[in-house]
Amino acid sequence: MKIWKRLAAAALAAAMVMTALPMTAFAATSISSIKLDIDSNISSGDSDSDVEVSTHSDSAHYEVSDVEVTNEPSGEWKDSSRPKLKVTITADDDYKFSSISKSDVTLYGSDGTVTSVKKSDDDLIVSITLDRLEDSDDDDDDDDDDYELDVSEAAWDESMGRAVWDGAADAKKYELRLYRGGAQIASVTTTNEYYNFGSYFTSAGNYQYQVRAVHGSSNKGSWESSEYFYADSATASYIKTNFGNASNSSSSSGGGPSGTSSGTQTAIGTVVPASTGMWILDNTGWWFMRANRTWPAGTWELIDGKWYLFNAAGYMLTGWQQLGNLWYYLGTDGAMRISSWIDNQYYVNADGVWVQ
Repeated sequence: MKIWKRLAAAALAAAMVMTALPMTAFAATSISSIKLDIDSNISSGDSDSDVEVSTHSDSAHYEVSDVEVTNEPSGEWKDSSRPKLKVTITADDDYKFSSISKSDVTLYGSDGTVTSVKKSDDDLIVSITLDRLEDSDDDDDDDDDDYELDVSEAAWDESMGRAVWDGAADAKKYELRLYRGGAQIASVTTTNEYYNFGSYFTSAGNYQYQVRAVHGSSNKGSWESSEYFYADSATASYIKTNFGNASNSSSSSGGGPSGTSSGTQTAIGTVVPASTGMWILDNTGWWFMRANRTWPAGTWELIDGKWYLFNAAGYMLTGWQQLGNLWYYLGTDGAMRISSWIDNQYYVNADGVWVQ
């Protein structure tokens, strides 16, 4: 009996010690920001509300548990309607939502505005208003069948983690989804027919993307999927390090290192995409890296329809250059001038040669 009492006393003491432990040891980790992907296929004239909302990152410690379209019409969606969404978000175990405001919620994919954020028990309720549905009756060209929105040849430029595809004639922009290992890790839009995903190559895995053409909120093409591109750890690290800051600006594509003659300083390390490779500015000057990771040196190179001359070290030349008995003029952007007057004094012909 005494032995049993000693054991019972020891158990009671242990229980008291456990209850005396500070509760902060089990405190949940706070979530201070939310990133959501919105994929809306709601169009004027539709009678249903086809919209999906998901987390932007597969490593987020929360998930979308419910999506409700709060202003769904009894009939069809009308022109200029703005669908309103009520999105319920649930935190993972051992996580909780802190004081999150509208500015702490970032939306990707379909355009919309966060109108309110509030807590409901342990969930977070985010209200979102999507952009207006475009008027489909403005003219005869507004029917879906009258737009060419087929995207094809979705491929990878594996040397730099760049997505490239053949665009659609009537596309005003393109929506893209990026996947690694089957999980979506990004949702972006662009007006180009390429997108540099270098910054997303943070680990090894099978990368794939989907792209579709968009004419307006009521006119979107079908998703086109690329092949899988497996990047091992070394390849992923190389792409992120060298092309993680590659520009996706439409103003920087389709030519040489534009902007060098504007009088403003271009930052060292600037990368400008081209159709067959990429312009790179280092401490010496501009050079061009082809898609196969080689570069021209001591030769001419045709890039996006213009001729450029590179010295023996591989750097782009500018100004007057003599090759044999012939003179050529290369602008401040490096492109050879043709069929034009230089300084109103010297004429270069269609081959770029100064006519003396």
